[in-house]
Amino acid sequence: MNAVFIDDGMTREGYVAAFPRLHGAVTFIFRPALPEARFSFAKAFDDGGKAYTDRLCQLLEKHLVEWDAKRGEQAVPAKTENLRRLHPNILTKMLDQVLGYTAADQESDEKN
Repeated sequence: MNAVFIDDGMTREGYVAAFPRLHGAVTFIFRPALPEARFSFAKAFDDGGKAYTDRLCQLLEKHLVEWDAKRGEQAVPAKTENLRRLHPNILTKMLDQVLGYTAADQESDEKN
């Protein structure tokens, strides 16, 4: 059963599915944003491209606990400088999950 409240220390599993010929998949664990963070961030859209991206990456860095993103075989920390290099589709899907706009993507049934 899904929680109704966002309690301190609560984490959720996030997932952005791969999109063939566009980007790979990313699995991550995050702390859901509280309503005030969501509403405060909504105003960032009017700040323009760079400022919006800066605020988006800072918000994600604050809420991400871990992720499986790699550059080649090298693990990459979930820091603003790395987040801003993500494919835009991945970045916005992660944001939507952290802000509670959407659930994690469904993982494909590739194992069977």
